[in-house]
Amino acid sequence: MKHEHHVVQSPATPAEQLILLFHGVGDNPVSMEALASILPKRFHIHWLSA
Repeated sequence: MKHEHHVVQSPATPAEQLILLFHGVGDNPVSMEALASILPKRFHIHWLSA
């Protein structure tokens, strides 16, 4: 099984909050990029893993 990672943001300071996004079977992390770009601004978070 091949695992792919798509980094949207990677700041220099440690994170205070973490939100994990899980895509559906057969989909990929790139399909969640729009949502992943909005969440850090909305919740003032520094790291997002999809």
